[in-house]
Amino acid sequence: MAEYRDIGYLNNDESTGAQVPVDLLNRGQVYYATHKDNELLSKSERSFISFSWGDKNIEDFSFLVVSGGDRYQKSFYAPFQENTTTNDLMDGQKYWGFHYNANTISFGLATDGVLESTLQDFRNYFKPGVSRDLILSEYPNRAIAARVADAPVYTMLPFEEEVEKKIGNKTYKIKTTKWKGEASINFVVDEPFWHNIVDCFTESFTSAGELLEYTDEQLKIIEEDGIPCLEMFSSGFECFLSYNKYYSDGMFKVNELGTSISSAEEKYLYNCGTGVAKPILKFNFTPTWSETSNYIDFPNNSYVGGKYNTIRVGNKDFNFTTPGFLTSYNQAIDILSGFSSGDSIIELKTGFRDAINDTYIRVWATGLCELNTARTFNICDVDGVLMENFNDSFIEAFSSMFPSDFNINCSIDSETGVAEAEFDIKVMRVSVDNSNENTGISTKLTNAHIKENIGDMICSDYLIIDERTLPNINGSITPVDCLKIATDCDLNNLQIIYNYMYL
Repeated sequence: MAEYRDIGYLNNDESTGAQVPVDLLNRGQVYYATHKDNELLSKSERSFISFSWGDKNIEDFSFLVVSGGDRYQKSFYAPFQENTTTNDLMDGQKYWGFHYNANTISFGLATDGVLESTLQDFRNYFKPGVSRDLILSEYPNRAIAARVADAPVYTMLPFEEEVEKKIGNKTYKIKTTKWKGEASINFVVDEPFWHNIVDCFTESFTSAGELLEYTDEQLKIIEEDGIPCLEMFSSGFECFLSYNKYYSDGMFKVNELGTSISSAEEKYLYNCGTGVAKPILKFNFTPTWSETSNYIDFPNNSYVGGKYNTIRVGNKDFNFTTPGFLTSYNQAIDILSGFSSGDSIIELKTGFRDAINDTYIRVWATGLCELNTARTFNICDVDGVLMENFNDSFIEAFSSMFPSDFNINCSIDSETGVAEAEFDIKVMRVSVDNSNENTGISTKLTNAHIKENIGDMICSDYLIIDERTLPNINGSITPVDCLKIATDCDLNNLQIIYNYMYL
């Protein structure tokens, strides 16, 4: 029988009311190692002997984690693979980079007594094909999605055990099997990095207004994982945190609406992870038009002699130009500039039809040519010859598709590669009525909310965050201790949604 430990008493005898030592409830070393005074110990107090998968701790199944020796052995991080190429004409090989592979995590388990019914619960819970968050007790603020990699195995001795079971109003003594020995279970994790659970610690107060001290587990997380506390931050700067949190004006808040940024200011980002974070980047911008060329000149693009605009986070640049919708607008203006008065409107319409990629822009451009044919919008004479100043009239009508408060909301997911934009415009629908001898051409303008792919807007790698930041030696976080965010343009509603990722 397991050695008794002083963990308190339970008032368990209903007939006499006598206090019964918990050892008489047949609890073994698994329970004693993970509980004190009948309360489950914190994760950090169960370091290296426990883990949770989903909402279950391994000790819930009467097992503890064992190392199988006197040393703790595991890889520092997920295995990686280098990308190289060789050919017969080149000495050595060409190195292109590397990527992390899926990882496996194995646990040796031991028990001084697990009932057959509990072992059946173990079988039912640890089934293949189910992904749950795995949390190691030694790293209580890190989780990773894991699946059972193969069938768990056990090497145990069976013993007879008598238990009490209430069936209806009667209690029976039942002989069952209690197993003692060892087992093992292997998990596969498809993603190479662990993510944080808690993003930051704020000051907490009692109902009497007294400041609460941090718990031992919170202090462990602050020390080992670098999770920030509110009192660490100096005033006078704004900083992005994980889970879309934001530090500003002496407080943490959820950055639901984002923040504005311009080329004249800097924001900051705190990242205490050791892995690679692939954030969701969101921002809103208002395009601008050149007064001389009529091209859209922001975002920067090749039609106005530029390349792209840049958002820099630490040492990583994210470059972007006009999305396809705006590029097609510039394309239409470029086609228009190639025609002069005296040219044929039919050729202009053909140029729009054959060259413009975006559907909405193409319909607007060709639709305006159709309206002119119907004599409801005049940029050419009755013979279809373009008149003087036709381009000014065309551009004025063409730009009316944009509302006065036109802006574009962008969302770019660095993990999945999904890049989308949403905006409101006026959509033109052209209809032709051939019901009588006089063909009628009409248009209908409707307000529409558009959602489009903007992968062609990106002129660089997707943004990643792989630089680690930590509080300074004084336990403070200042701008110097964070990654600087800078841009060469004006953006609104900027959000950088990421987690602290750990190897």
